Amino acid sequence: MSWLDACTEAGWIDEAKPDATLVVTYGLLIANTNEWVSLAQTHIPGEKGPGYWGNVWYIPKNMVKKVVTIQTSPICKG
Repeated sequence: MSWLDACTEAGWIDEAKPDATLVVTYGLLIANTNEWVSLAQTHIPGEKGPGYWGNVWYIPKNMVKKVVTIQTSPICKG
C-alpha cells in the first residue's frame, strides 16, 4: 500500500518545509472501509474465533494512494 504520511517536527524551526513523499507499507489487511485502511503486522489464529491482530495501523482512507494485493489467502490458518 502506498500512502501519504503525516509528520511532525519537535523544537524550533526557521522555515516550514512539509514533504509529500509516499510511504510504502506491507501488512495484513484487516479492513478497507470508506474512512480507513487497517493493516496489521502479525496475526495469531484463535481456536474458537478470529484470533488476535498485533501492531495495527489505522490509516485515513483519503491519505491512501494505492493498495496492491500480494496474497489473498492467509499464510497461517488456525
